[in-house]
Amino acid sequence: MRAYLAKRFLLIPVTLLGITFITFLVMKLAPGDPSQSLKQQTGGGNMKATTANREAMDQWRKERHLDEPFLVQYGYWLRDLARFDLGQTTMPPRQSVAKVILGTVDAPGKVGWWRLLLVAALMCIPLWDLWRRRGQIPAWLVSLSVLVAVATVLKFGVEKWPQVTFGRVWITIILNMIAFALTYFIAIPVGITAAARQNSVFDRTSTVVVFLLYALPGFWFGTLMMAYVTGPNHWWAKDFGIVFPTSGFHGGTIADMGFWPWLWTWVRHLTLPVICETYAAFAFIQRQMRSSLLEQVRQDFVRTARAKGLAEHVVILKHATRNALIPVVTLLGSLLPELIAGSVIIEYLFSIPGMGQLFFEAVLERDYNVVMGIETVSALLTLMGILVSDMLYVWVNPTISYE
Repeated sequence: MRAYLAKRFLLIPVTLLGITFITFLVMKLAPGDPSQSLKQQTGGGNMKATTANREAMDQWRKERHLDEPFLVQYGYWLRDLARFDLGQTTMPPRQSVAKVILGTVDAPGKVGWWRLLLVAALMCIPLWDLWRRRGQIPAWLVSLSVLVAVATVLKFGVEKWPQVTFGRVWITIILNMIAFALTYFIAIPVGITAAARQNSVFDRTSTVVVFLLYALPGFWFGTLMMAYVTGPNHWWAKDFGIVFPTSGFHGGTIADMGFWPWLWTWVRHLTLPVICETYAAFAFIQRQMRSSLLEQVRQDFVRTARAKGLAEHVVILKHATRNALIPVVTLLGSLLPELIAGSVIIEYLFSIPGMGQLFFEAVLERDYNVVMGIETVSALLTLMGILVSDMLYVWVNPTISYE
């Protein structure tokens, strides 16, 4: 397993290099240039072609190596990436691409950082003990580390701790992880039930509903929900005060609203986008789970289990489902990039300030740095998702080994 993981981690930079090269090539082949977008921003499309303006624009292009050949430009971008520098945005407000995508951590000084590191180090002790299934670390040391960590938080509070500003990628990750979890937690039980009750009313009804959901475009379904679900005139809004916002991601902070109102605001803002992200993937996973389980229940080992007199639910859940999950786990690596790609439409539709909306705006503005930064982060997330799906094979079926 260790040798396999080492090989996979060594392949990640090579794969990432190929992805970024193709993305950079496609971006350069597309018509347009960041200088044209800058001209629109500064002159409103009426910027006069004077000698001074042309010289300023040529200087601006030269500073960003836009006058160099394609391979030279890509080399400069790789050099900056090796320095963990994704460049500056050309869209206003002009700032660091890394800060826009990943966010920032503002520390009030070394004291705040030392507090954070102290608590993190102390909490590693009980977490390590749990991971090693207890008994490896004395109980008094585990208790002492937890007490000191809690006392540190209670003594100094959180207002002097490093302040974290989340970037666009974390908003997209939160949205997609919720959709991802709901997809699997709902689709797998429904698929198992449909396969166990083949040709029943539940199976036929779920099949019709799933095909209808899979055929609905996300932007169309989202537009319908914004038109007929949001607003204060529905019975759930009048009777229960549940009003689903049509745009935005959140409306306040815990300090201003309190925890439960803050959490309820999160739920209301995320309900419609998560539904639009989930329903198509749910339909796909449910059909795959049903088909895979129906194939497994026809195998010899299932007939043998039934011949031994085992209960039907034991045969289905303990014996057939484990093997049926392997194709579904395979889809995990491909479903994550599909959700990230689909979030471009959903975030733009619901005005969610995530990575998808930023990517759409960057393409329109020909902001090469933002496009390359987002593609790099998306590629890393996709590669890690594929690696996690490979690791889940061993968990689903222990007979699989990478040795």
